[in-house]
Amino acid sequence: MPFPFPFTVFGESRSSAPSDDCFTYCYGGDWVQGKVGNYGVKLISSDSPKNYIDINNYSDIHALQKGTISMWVNPNISGEYYPTLLGAADNAVNNTYFEFYIDHLNSKVSYAHYNAGTSNTNILNDTAITANTWSHVALTSDGTTAKVYLNGVNNTVNKSGFGNNGDWFADNSGLDNLILGIIEYNGGTLIAPYSGSMDEVAIWDVPLTDAQISLLSTGSARADSITPPNASDGAWVTGVSGSYALEFNGTSDYVAM
Repeated sequence: MPFPFPFTVFGESRSSAPSDDCFTYCYGGDWVQGKVGNYGVKLISSDSPKNYIDINNYSDIHALQKGTISMWVNPNISGEYYPTLLGAADNAVNNTYFEFYIDHLNSKVSYAHYNAGTSNTNILNDTAITANTWSHVALTSDGTTAKVYLNGVNNTVNKSGFGNNGDWFADNSGLDNLILGIIEYNGGTLIAPYSGSMDEVAIWDVPLTDAQISLLSTGSARADSITPPNASDGAWVTGVSGSYALEFNGTSDYVAM
């Protein structure tokens, strides 16, 4: 199944700890064994200063009218107040933001979109996430309807009293940051820190399908699960990072994309 090319913040393609080519600043936190591959990041909300990651190239992402956010998370929910997985906000005000988060009141993965104080999309996956356990979470929008996935399952419901218009980054005015693990707004105020680990964080400019999200949540979308149709397409060999790379013979081998 073909996948659009994502913007990967960090993930299994790395054989060493990530550096600042993917993100602007990593405030605290530690590189730890991830769910997939060698490097995930562990953020601790009680640290001072707070742990979080500023992402590069956010202006391109802010222009998206649809897309997908995908990651593995291992959260510590106890004692956290609306822990943020990924947030974008207008740094000058407190009522314009995009937040993919865990609702600490019910432990459900949620998404809230506010533009100048008006929310047209506020949804959640109606299955509680398990604390201190790796889970795959994803958020998609086709520009009309947004979905929240937990471990490959779309069990999206509207938060009581709110709707779902599929709002995405471009439906917000004035966004000027994109951060993993916290929200920054209202003159630089940091709120809703996340405590736990993250891995395989990626953003697409298209909404992935239910089947594609399911593959990501089981690891089946990785190269090591794909079998070449025949020998002329090259052979799977041990790669420099991970178990599988393709070997070509220099004459007849190729892979059609």
